[in-house]
Amino acid sequence: MIERIVMSFPAPTDYTYEQSLDLNTFIKNAPVTFFFRVAGEAMAAGCIHDGDLLIVDRSLDALSGKLVVAAVEGDLVIHRLCLDQGRLQLQPLTQSHPYKGDFDIWGVVTTIIHNV
Repeated sequence: MIERIVMSFPAPTDYTYEQSLDLNTFIKNAPVTFFFRVAGEAMAAGCIHDGDLLIVDRSLDALSGKLVVAAVEGDLVIHRLCLDQGRLQLQPLTQSHPYKGDFDIWGVVTTIIHNV
């Protein structure tokens, strides 16, 4: 059996605009939380696109599987942190081979806001 999904929403009413979006609700530790605007399409395979806004928290533990901002060869990059044979490595979102050089974790991506 195939279910139908309606891909629309009702017309706006007076009740639609009662509450605005407050980005502070995404922030757990303000002094160490930063906003980054993504430049380029290198991360499109990971659903991160040019113009997207990232919220990055420097106080969180960088665990395997998390998206992180890392300092690699003087640049800040977005990669997935992965554990391989007991060693943390950076997995680029667009390649299958992890980065095996030196890096420093700058912060953990907590929220991605897509630009439409």
